[in-house]
Amino acid sequence: MAMWLSRCLLALFLGLTGVAHGASAEPESDKDNAGKSAYLTLIIDDLGQNPERDRRALALPGPVTLAIMPDTPHATDFAREAHKAGKTVILHMPMDPATGPYAWRPDLPMEELAKRLNDALLKVPYAAGLNNHEGSRMTAQPEAMGWLVAELQRRHLFLIDSRTSAKTVAAAQAQLIGLASASRDVFLDDVRTPEAVATQLKTAIRLAHKQGSVIMIGHPYPVTLDLLERELPGLKAQGINWIDVRRMISVRGNGAMAAHGKNGVYHKTAAAHPAKPSEPKAAPVTPSAPATPTKPDAPPAPTTPAEPAIPDAPSTPAAAAPDAPAAPAAPAAPAATEQEPPAEL
Repeated sequence: MAMWLSRCLLALFLGLTGVAHGASAEPESDKDNAGKSAYLTLIIDDLGQNPERDRRALALPGPVTLAIMPDTPHATDFAREAHKAGKTVILHMPMDPATGPYAWRPDLPMEELAKRLNDALLKVPYAAGLNNHEGSRMTAQPEAMGWLVAELQRRHLFLIDSRTSAKTVAAAQAQLIGLASASRDVFLDDVRTPEAVATQLKTAIRLAHKQGSVIMIGHPYPVTLDLLERELPGLKAQGINWIDVRRMISVRGNGAMAAHGKNGVYHKTAAAHPAKPSEPKAAPVTPSAPATPTKPDAPPAPTTPAEPAIPDAPSTPAAAAPDAPAAPAAPAAPAATEQEPPAEL
């Protein structure tokens, strides 16, 4: 009888312990889910054209990244103003099919591409990195993109691939050498109506919660600025942590999102092997331009995506002449305009 009673008491004890353990497991899971962060980075492109709209972008309440075009009348003055205000400035580099004195085209020799990059950086002082303006044809050129990412690494600048084409190899080439880089997820304003821009912002927020982070790009259109001025202050209440582009690169660790690759590695493209072009003559440097500031060396190229060292914004404009390689093969003649693709989900 005593033995039977002891066994009953032991079984009851173990049963109660199991129930207690099972009850405590569920709240821990909920707590873990609640602790997951959803990060968002906002880049405003095409700045330097209109002072009123530029300043509205500058005044957005948070760590907005300002992408300034070199061939605009207010590029240099606005870059200095934005830097003084503590914002991150990047060069919005024109690429084929974009046109103009700084635009990269596949038919140009590498010496000219190097000169145009150097000149563009002089026009946009304090640039901490670069993203492409248009560029559906140019970003598909592995040799030119291989040279570009190596030159950005030499200058301690980062790359944001705007992904105006699914054929881009820019971010893949950056990943190969371990350059601090990331790719755009959502365009806010391909369609310039209040309803369409609001829908794209909701898409970005949903994607941030789904994959942990989102990079969205907008433009200084009145409809876009109206929405951002109204909605950005409410991001935190929706569980969104708005962060600077440098921190976003660190969060992603140079890895590709699911829409752009697999297991953090960008989809296999023409960039599967790094380009090895020959070295051209150095591009000329404007004598009065300040030298590129000394920065820590960039990390070595990882075999799998690893967290990069993100350079600080330069205290003076980048101006060093690049060590450039040979020109890429010339494709078809450029078109005048380009439509950016919708958000990739």
